[in-house]
Amino acid sequence: MGEEGVQMIRSEKPCWRWLGAVGLLLASSLVMAEGRLSYGREGGAPAQFLEIGASAVRMSQAGQGQWMLYRDQDKALYIVDDSQRSYQKVDAAMVKSLKQQISRMQAQIEAQLAALPPEQRQMMQGMMPKMPDFEQGNYSVRLGKENRQAAGYSCRPLVVLQDDQPIEEMCLAAISDLKLSKADLKLLERMGKTMGELAASFGAGSMAAVMEASEGIPVEHREPGAAQPRSVLLKVEPGTQPVERFALPAGYKPQPLFPGFEG
Repeated sequence: MGEEGVQMIRSEKPCWRWLGAVGLLLASSLVMAEGRLSYGREGGAPAQFLEIGASAVRMSQAGQGQWMLYRDQDKALYIVDDSQRSYQKVDAAMVKSLKQQISRMQAQIEAQLAALPPEQRQMMQGMMPKMPDFEQGNYSVRLGKENRQAAGYSCRPLVVLQDDQPIEEMCLAAISDLKLSKADLKLLERMGKTMGELAASFGAGSMAAVMEASEGIPVEHREPGAAQPRSVLLKVEPGTQPVERFALPAGYKPQPLFPGFEG
């Protein structure tokens, strides 16, 4: 493990925490078929896009060179970076390898500390990089009792909680109201299962329960307690999407998710 790996470990916010957020986003699409959803500020231009293909899902933001791609055939999530012409793969094998490497490193550090005199051991403990904490808390949801209106749809409010603290507010509309087909439901259920398993590997095991409770299409997202939504559903475009939208670009090279840790 190189210095880059140590720097990653020192981070107060390990970058794998985005997996929980991605899980929530994917949970929202569990009943979608092929099509494209566009989100953004009320009255503004589309800023976030969720595209559903025959066997893949693409998530992107306007003006950003990095996007995410879930491919069912690989049971994997890819983080694609156009500016670097590269991609990072997240799957069960990568997670297993990462955790094994971190476990070995921790054992080595503990063995080295045990061989030191007490005073020197205490000093070195304060200098050692903090090992990643895979336990990211317990997730749960709180469903509203009555529907309300948002983005022109009747929707059911839902609050996502982490350790009983609100972290996200959504409002979910029924798939029938958006006139979307359920043709690809089986594919999207497999995607949700895969993402739930990855989230569990990173210490967010109860994310699966959140995903199961989040059936519906989000038409509004808010910060907890915010008066105005962060984004709303602006446009729904059902139908088959271009195949090339769901392929890894030719010539892009794989990169490790965490530099210094090879998966």
